[in-house]
Amino acid sequence: MHQWNSQYDPKTRLRRHTATAGFGHALLAPLVLYAFRDLRISGAVWEHGPEWWSIHSEPTLQSFEAEHSVDTERDLYNGRQLALACTRRKTIRGEHGGHSDLYAPIVAGGKVVAVLVAGPFFTSRPTGAEILNCWRWLSGRQGHMADPEFASYLAANLAMLVLEGGKALTFEKFLGCLARLMSGEGDAADLANQAEALALDLGQVRLFERTGEAVRMMVDDRSQRTWHSASHAYQLGVLGLSRVADHVMVGLSTNRKPELDPVEETVRRDAFQRGAFELARSMGDVIAGRVGEHGVVFLSGAKGTAERKKQKLLDLAERARTLARQRFGLSLHFGASVAPGSVPLSRSYQAALEAAESALAQRTSIVFADSGSRRSTLPLRQLRDELSAEAEGHPERLGARFDRYLEAVAAHCGYRMDAALGHLEAGFERLTAPLASRGALDKKSLSALSDTLDRAAHEARTIGELFSAYRRAVQDVVAAVERPVAARQDRSLRVAVEYIHQHYTEPLRLERVAKVAGFTASHFSKLFIKREEMPFEQYVRGLRIERARQLLSSSEINVTRISELSGFNTPQYFCRVFRRTLGVTPLEYRQNPGKMSSSRLSRGRGLGRLRR
Repeated sequence: MHQWNSQYDPKTRLRRHTATAGFGHALLAPLVLYAFRDLRISGAVWEHGPEWWSIHSEPTLQSFEAEHSVDTERDLYNGRQLALACTRRKTIRGEHGGHSDLYAPIVAGGKVVAVLVAGPFFTSRPTGAEILNCWRWLSGRQGHMADPEFASYLAANLAMLVLEGGKALTFEKFLGCLARLMSGEGDAADLANQAEALALDLGQVRLFERTGEAVRMMVDDRSQRTWHSASHAYQLGVLGLSRVADHVMVGLSTNRKPELDPVEETVRRDAFQRGAFELARSMGDVIAGRVGEHGVVFLSGAKGTAERKKQKLLDLAERARTLARQRFGLSLHFGASVAPGSVPLSRSYQAALEAAESALAQRTSIVFADSGSRRSTLPLRQLRDELSAEAEGHPERLGARFDRYLEAVAAHCGYRMDAALGHLEAGFERLTAPLASRGALDKKSLSALSDTLDRAAHEARTIGELFSAYRRAVQDVVAAVERPVAARQDRSLRVAVEYIHQHYTEPLRLERVAKVAGFTASHFSKLFIKREEMPFEQYVRGLRIERARQLLSSSEINVTRISELSGFNTPQYFCRVFRRTLGVTPLEYRQNPGKMSSSRLSRGRGLGRLRR
């Protein structure tokens, strides 16, 4: 008899392990680690000391915490949870900065030899207000979509794992099984089988993301044919298709509530795209994915006559439009392609996109396209012309239109950043030119928008980040046209904030900054308080305290010199403000940053976590 065997059960979609007594822990433990990859959550093993051993890594919020010097608080939080896990010898769920983590002790021979850690994750999908509060806790400033760092933070939160209802407990049980496998105690096969079943249940949580990636591959002419292979039949079934899809429907949305906060609107659009995915699953033989931030794409593999397939798309469109309108305040306009299966899906997708644009322009519910025509993809030049026309006549539609342009650029350039950048620049220029020529966008505003876009595009590391930078720029353009006074004030305040961050270590008076922003001192003070929810002096003082904290923790410079480098007039005033803000003297902080009480730290963060 083999010491280890495994058999796959297609009914339960589980692999059943058997192993001889006392054997298999080291072999089977790595085999269930795929759950971290599928859930897209980071996992690590902590031993008693400073060492952390990563078993899977995902982008998390720790880079933001390090940027804003709150990684010390993260270390203190981890220390408390690890101590609890070791003391209680059971899995501990901790909460920090609005997110949750799990700490599962690995017990061998009656002793805790290490701790398995996983996180962060949400236990409910966050609202825009909750993300703004977490950002304020982290950075000490208001979140604005025009701020590239906050926009990146928002995207990271929306992409984070959400374990609602009993899923968090399921994940906790999974970690417990894995921790016991790692300890070498208990029946290895039984633990692995339990872990596999729990992982299969948890896998549904990320089905939206996996389906979206599959949809993207199916409509990409570089990879669509792979789905016709027999090896992908099982995966199609997991996604919810009985066969390869041959009908495409694209919906582009516009906001029915233009007064909605931009952050809340972004969260709402994300929620709608997830809702559309659930709607597709309920229809059967239909899957859904994203089209940028403003749309959805449905792929149907339904069987039957052409008329029956078309009717199913019409029913789906009506239900999706009702969902968008009633729950999310969005208007949805569809384009559909019902070409025969011999037509490549990528061509049908492009045809559906063009039809959706026509529906959006005509304000109709749905337009059907003939993707069997010879040319199904408009040249980028023509799409730029249409962007220009839309900017002049209907700027409120620019978001959805520009998403369409981004889709075409991505397909044309094979998702290569260097090739896409030139087309994006050309599209943005064509979009803003008519607005500038008729005075809807003044020269100064356009210059400021372009400078911000250039910086964000230069800092982009992926084509997704590059596209996000251009989406934010288009949103700014729309705001500048629809709300010119508010948009101009916001840009002037951004200039002021940037100036403050560049000069806060110097003597800095409100009148000087107000002049840079182009306001009187009294008007600037009111606008600043409204935007940042704190007075100018408090904001500057917070920056200086933050700079002092960094110097105290990373250098041996004496306190007198640190007070000068941080912008304080005298060492005495610096020490007084530092202690009043953080509850400890500068020297006490240098010796032990963890000596600050959590309540004083929270008040200090409100004053001090302020950086661009």
